[in-house]
Amino acid sequence: MEHGVIILAGRKLNRMGTDKALLAIQGKTVIQRIRDEMGKAVSGIEIAFDDRPVAPFIIVTNDPDSYQFLGERTVRDRHPGTWSACRNTCWA
Repeated sequence: MEHGVIILAGRKLNRMGTDKALLAIQGKTVIQRIRDEMGKAVSGIEIAFDDRPVAPFIIVTNDPDSYQFLGERTVRDRHPGTWSACRNTCWA
């Protein structure tokens, strides 16, 4: 069975005043920590999409440029929730 990880990083700034996923804790951002921990569950798994290898992560966010440093596939969140994530998977 193939597994991948979709991380929803909506970037709502209401109460915190900043993007929570980009806050650093002991030298790593929250999103890096999530990616690294989830990567343990999907490491070594390759997901095929149109005969091309695709990273096992999809980061869904309103601001894809802010997450480019991760080196993972990022997609713009077109609608609240999981719509954009599901629309950009290899089974879509």
